[in-house]
Amino acid sequence: MRDFFSELRRRNVFRVGLTYLVVAWLVVQVVNNLVPLLGVPVWTGKAILLALIAGFPIALILAWAYELTPDGIKRSAGASGAAAPKGGFGRKWDFVIIAGLVVALGYFVWQRQSAAPPPAETARAAEPSIAVLPFQDFSPNHDQEYFSDGLSEELLNQLAHVRGLRVIGRTSSFAFKGKNEDLRKIGKTLGVDHILEGSVRKSGDELRITAQLISVADGSHLWSQTYDRTLEDVFAVQEEISRTVASALSISIGALDLDAGGTKNFDAYDAYLSGNAHQYESGPDNVLMGISDFERAVAIDPEFIQAWSGLYNLYRQAALTFGSQAREWLTKMAGAGDRVLALAPGSPAANLVLADRAFSDRNFTEAGRLLRVIGDLPSNLSQQGHLEHCLFLFGMGRARESVDCHKRMLQADPLSVIPSMNLQAGYEVIGDLDRAKTEYERALSFATDPTFVKMSVLVWAMTSGDPDEVKGTALRNPGPEPGLNEAMARLIEMPQEARSLLRKHLDESQTSGDAIGLGVVALWAAYFGDRQLALEALRTSQQQPDLYSLWNMWRPIFKDVRRLPGFKQLVRDIGISDYWRESGNWADFCHPV
Repeated sequence: MRDFFSELRRRNVFRVGLTYLVVAWLVVQVVNNLVPLLGVPVWTGKAILLALIAGFPIALILAWAYELTPDGIKRSAGASGAAAPKGGFGRKWDFVIIAGLVVALGYFVWQRQSAAPPPAETARAAEPSIAVLPFQDFSPNHDQEYFSDGLSEELLNQLAHVRGLRVIGRTSSFAFKGKNEDLRKIGKTLGVDHILEGSVRKSGDELRITAQLISVADGSHLWSQTYDRTLEDVFAVQEEISRTVASALSISIGALDLDAGGTKNFDAYDAYLSGNAHQYESGPDNVLMGISDFERAVAIDPEFIQAWSGLYNLYRQAALTFGSQAREWLTKMAGAGDRVLALAPGSPAANLVLADRAFSDRNFTEAGRLLRVIGDLPSNLSQQGHLEHCLFLFGMGRARESVDCHKRMLQADPLSVIPSMNLQAGYEVIGDLDRAKTEYERALSFATDPTFVKMSVLVWAMTSGDPDEVKGTALRNPGPEPGLNEAMARLIEMPQEARSLLRKHLDESQTSGDAIGLGVVALWAAYFGDRQLALEALRTSQQQPDLYSLWNMWRPIFKDVRRLPGFKQLVRDIGISDYWRESGNWADFCHPV
């Protein structure tokens, strides 16, 4: 047996076999990449693989029978024959093998780095995805846009209940409203492989709904249907469209209750859709009109959970918008929350109410638990809940987890401004300013009102410490407090006067409850080196913990402020340190002593 293996080695059979395997592997990799590009049949790759497998024993037999010599290929001498010529050819063959292995290894590394998609894209490829574009209003008077928009959103919400289907959020889908964009471009922007679009024609009691499902890859129609029904049939049509879309995507809806939280009364539904349209528009008038519509909806159907949930959110918005009447609106908000808890205990809407109340009571451990429950759900089932979960992590100083949380939100709703702004701030806090600036540039490309977005640039300029850059940025991008920011820019060379003006502004704002304005005072105070004034502004802004601004204290510009003994006391007074100890989830910048 030993003589046999010696003969195999002498005849270069092992070398030929190893070289064959390396070259065959390279051929298979190249073929697998070329087949899709050249459009040749899939079986071509399989045929080449089978041919290579069949050729392996043939190559070994030929290696046994023939050998490569300085005079060319000749028939091998037997075991008792003359020894194979020594010198160059055995060693040259070794070099051929080594070169082949290096090429194979290099190709393998290149393929892994260039072909492997980033984590977000991997997740997208693992499951079908869809965006529901706002249906067009084809009504005779073109006055039913709120209805067509509402129908689109209801379809989006129903599809969000389907397991195994990734549904893009409303903000991103509705960003293309009224734009004649190529559907393939929209699909690429939103990162989906399917789009549902259509139209609504409402005239009297008659309703015509047209829906079509489109493949983004080639723009082909996978399914299209027109429904001529009465208004009372709109609920059945919505469910039928949802189930048909799921079927076309080979997804089973099963026994899910797609109408959970809804109504079967068309008048209540119509009022709800009108209120929902106002809810997404800015301005105090829209807040009041939305409240009026939602109140009409629950008066018609007192068990309409979605309308009660909408009222809860708009009452909160009214308390912020009409500060002098905040107590009255908060009382109404509490009543709407009670109705949600009574009608849908354990639902995402009910958990959000309980989380808000726990947060207001400074019971952060319970608030965090409830928000985590919501955060584990698909984001479209409670976008507000997901946003509050991400902000809660940020406020508790868990900036890295908050970054991951906001990135997940943007996977489901990539053109949503608030999660994008929060992600920029998160990157800033963890020290990754390059990614913060990249996300900032992305946000500018889709933000309809960049006022708040541009505030980040001013904070970054403050952190840099360059007075000229700070002054120029403050004047170009005054942000949500234009009067204060412009005044500070003009006093950039007069720090004493600037600190005096900030002190006056803080004294006038002691009872205002304007967390955003007080946060701006704190930023400027930190920039001008008045750590104590910055701490006082932060404390005043959080007399009642505010989920939307609590994270501000973790920004790099406040690093010297956080060294003050008073900052530790602030963290204790707010209740954050109790949360850290009870939950064991310590902030990125703190640890138990």
